[in-house]
Amino acid sequence: MIQIEENALTQLQRLQQQLAQECIGLRLIAKGDPCSGIKVDMGWTATQQPDDVLYRQSGLVFLADRRQWPLLKDCQISLAERQGQPGFNIQPQPADCHCSHGSCSPAQSTNCPSTASVN
Repeated sequence: MIQIEENALTQLQRLQQQLAQECIGLRLIAKGDPCSGIKVDMGWTATQQPDDVLYRQSGLVFLADRRQWPLLKDCQISLAERQGQPGFNIQPQPADCHCSHGSCSPAQSTNCPSTASVN
């Protein structure tokens, strides 16, 4: 289940109501790898791809590629600021990786950096 802080949820719902065009929901896209860090982008989308997973929560619909969903399904979304601009911080679920210092897993997430973009 995606964890959305209350103030981030309110802001996303407000943004959804202000959309000028019809959208299916918010697309989540994971970039990078678990060892060097995962960056997650998020944006409104009007199209669904054949390999998409759709997840509904609190009046929002999230879409993600089926191959990326295991990493994204338990992400945390909060409000954030980057270079003075408001946005969202998306923290993905830590994933297994094999770093130069050994392997790390969700239980050892401090070994594998996980970064998220502010959108």
